[in-house]
Amino acid sequence: ADRTAITVTLVANQPLRTPPSKHIRSLQVAAGFNVADNEIVRRCEAGDLVITADIPLAAEVIEKGAVALN
Repeated sequence: ADRTAITVTLVANQPLRTPPSKHIRSLQVAAGFNVADNEIVRRCEAGDLVITADIPLAAEVIEKGAVALN
């Protein structure tokens, strides 16, 4: 993120430890089924890159024009 100056947003339902960087953001959402996934879908835009092993989540972000990689 720092080398390319691209903002990375990590979404999880528990606290994440991330290295200090102005380009890395972590977002903690409430616990619950698909809460993090729904937030990722809500925030993603065409051209965004989403890293996930969750096939249904990947399908949803692709529908919005984002790219999904496992």
